[in-house]
Formats: sequence, C-alpha cells, structure tokens
Amino acid sequence: HETWVRALANPRPCVVVQNAPCKENVAKGKKVNLLDFPIPTWTPGKDIGPYLSAGCVIQKDPETGIQNCGVYRGMIQSENRIGILIQPGKHSWLIYQKYEKLNQPMEIAVVISPPPYVAMTAVGRVPFGVDELTVAGGLAGASVEVVKCETVDLLVPAHSEMIIEGIVRPGVRETEGPFGEFFGYMG
Repeated sequence: HETWVRALANPRPCVVVQNAPCKENVAKGKKVNLLDFPIPTWTPGKDIGPYLSAGCVIQKDPETGIQNCGVYRGMIQSENRIGILIQPGKHSWLIYQKYEKLNQPMEIAVVISPPPYVAMTAVGRVPFGVDELTVAGGLAGASVEVVKCETVDLLVPAHSEMIIEGIVRPGVRETEGPFGEFFGYMG
C-alpha cells in the first residue's frame, strides 16, 4: 500500500526512445492477421469467440493530450478487427465521448505483455486525467521507456511483447459478448 501511495504521489514522466523490442516485427495493412496468434477462448462453449482479456488499452484525451491506460477486453471479430468493451463511467468511456462529440475516431493501442508495473497500474485506481504510465514509472522507481506507434499518434511501453494499433469510430455500437468473467458469470 505504501509503495502504491508513493507512486501516485510521485509520477515520473515517460522517456521516449527510438528503438524498442515491441518494434522487432512490424506488420501493417493486409499483412495484419490477428488469427495467426494463439488468442484463447476463456470459457469454451460459452464465449462467443477468442478474447484479449488482459491487454492494456491506451488512448489519448483529445482536449488535454493526456494518455489513459486501462485494461478493457477485446473480442476478436476477424483477422483485423477487435470489438472493445468500453463501459460507461470508465476513463476510456469519458475519453471516447469527447471523440464522439468531435465526430472523430479515437486512436487506440492495445499493449500485450507490458512490463509488470505497467500492467499493475493499468488495473489500479488512478484519478482521471493522470497518465497511468507516469504512475507506473513511480511504481517502478524509474521512468517508463515509451516509443511512438507506427500508425497512430500514441506512445506505448517500449518493452512490451506486442502492440496492436487501431481506431474506434464515433457512433459505432456492436454486440459484444458473452464472455466468461472472473467470478464465473457470463458478461
């Protein structure tokens, strides 16, 4: 608890680097095929399909430029489409509402297997308007190294396993779920 309080009180600015492990293999356009990866179906026979359930989703507030990083599940819909659960009241929803008012797509990056301090901060309680990656730096005791995405204007943890970049269009709603939640219920 003391470490978490200290991290919230002492966020560290991220450090932008040029080279990163997450950029060792880059696929764009028609070369993207999410079905090539072993994405699990968490509750066989009940889930509608495979889900990314622990990706750290990053988006940027269009008014402040501050990034948000949270864990939001994503249903794999095709080789290059993911349906993301953006729930009312969550920070991602608040940011998405701003993009909808502007009638602009919201750029996102789904970070797969970031450093542990980033994943811990993404599920932690960080006040709205505070960049979770800076709190992750406070938690780690060193600034998080980030790198610019390839196709969207976001910074992502450089030492992540994989980054999936994309957009969420304004006004689009699609059926998502069911998905086996961690308490044994279908959401």
